[in-house]
Amino acid sequence: MKAKAPAVRTIDEDLLDEELPDGDEYERIYVVVRKKSADAEPGESEEQAAGAADEPAAGEVDEPAAEEAPAEEAPPRRLTGIGMRLLTVVTAIALVAVSALLYVVWQQKEDMSADARRQRDLAASARKVADVFFNWDYQHMSQSFAAKYPLLTKAAADAIRPTADTLTSYFTTNKVSSRATVTGVYPGAVKRGAANVMVVINTRVTTGKTVQANSGATVALSMKLVSGKWLAGNITLLSQGVESATDENGKPVSGGTGSSGLPGTVPSARPAH
Repeated sequence: MKAKAPAVRTIDEDLLDEELPDGDEYERIYVVVRKKSADAEPGESEEQAAGAADEPAAGEVDEPAAEEAPAEEAPPRRLTGIGMRLLTVVTAIALVAVSALLYVVWQQKEDMSADARRQRDLAASARKVADVFFNWDYQHMSQSFAAKYPLLTKAAADAIRPTADTLTSYFTTNKVSSRATVTGVYPGAVKRGAANVMVVINTRVTTGKTVQANSGATVALSMKLVSGKWLAGNITLLSQGVESATDENGKPVSGGTGSSGLPGTVPSARPAH
């Protein structure tokens, strides 16, 4: 059998077997013993101490590290007082320019609309003159002349009044009537309140014995703007068109009245001497 190793005695046990001193000597020895005892106890290594320091205390919870916030963009540069005034001036100029342009465009449209209305009124008035002057019935000559006067200027109306009785007697005696259809109206440019209008008509003039037809006859109307109304100052035959003459049964006849022009034209207000 192996001999049993003697028990290891601590410094404290050795000191207890010794005779304990009294007084100050005891205190000195006690302090030395406590110091040696503390040195003899196995202590923690520096690494363990450092690890303990890193460990969170009881009750504490490791919080995840906050994500790094993205860097904020620099705020936009503010306009200085001079820049703001310059921007205001430029904006005002642009607005004035746009307003002026819109006014010019609007004015042009208004002018074009006014010209278009004037042309429409002129064409309508010329058509009415041609309708009234080349349509009549010998049985109602008084009404026919009465309808003509309001469509003429004062000078033109005064020019045909002396001929009214003669024409009425001739048309009534020979039973002359006319039917006309306007096929085209072509107003010219308006200058100083006056314009010429070309009117194309087809006429059929009947008498007690013959029928005279004119297809595509061209008449020129001199129109004047008087108190906002277009009135005829003169009616002139430019072309008789295609003329034909037949008897009552439709048989062609020689001669005819084509050489004398279309009935119903108005003599000039200032006849040549």
